[in-house]
Amino acid sequence: MVGKSLQDALRGIKRQVLDVNVVFRCRVRGYGGLLSRKVDHEFRVIGQRRPDGELALYVTNAPPQMLSAEAVWDVYRLRWEAETFFKTAKSGCALNELPSKNRRRVEALVYAALIRAHIAMTARCRFVRRAPQTTDRWLSPGQWIRWWNRQLHTILELVLGADAHMSERQLWRLLSDPNVKRVPTRQTFEAAELWPV
Repeated sequence: MVGKSLQDALRGIKRQVLDVNVVFRCRVRGYGGLLSRKVDHEFRVIGQRRPDGELALYVTNAPPQMLSAEAVWDVYRLRWEAETFFKTAKSGCALNELPSKNRRRVEALVYAALIRAHIAMTARCRFVRRAPQTTDRWLSPGQWIRWWNRQLHTILELVLGADAHMSERQLWRLLSDPNVKRVPTRQTFEAAELWPV
């Protein structure tokens, strides 16, 4: 394979696992007054044959001692789950919409979005485990989060609209602590602590 392009080397290959070093020409963007340039950099290319016979390729800078060719599929699959989780948090759980510049508020909103995404993705995993398995269907995380958000809005409407003759003020009175003179415990956060003005 030495001296061949990657495409030529892969043509007609029958191996189950391929583990080779390949030199890539990489473009480095200009930064801080430096011009962009092209450099040659060596990366490891790992190929694994999928059950359908196609050779899946992975490019990494991880050495064989750190990442074996046989383990690369499992590791990259986990990485894809992390990428999917953060995409869900950004677009489906409003992580990309932070309406404040206050550091504490932004932190609280980030944690809320991550918790919301975690709960949604945990529910998706449980659903996938219980649902009948089909080989021709895949449950899209994007579709799931859109459906999940609609269900949350439905639950909120049920809670707020559960009793048509009850106003929001009456519902607040019903759900709040009637003992207004109770001294809050140390675990209780005051609104001023969470949302300073």
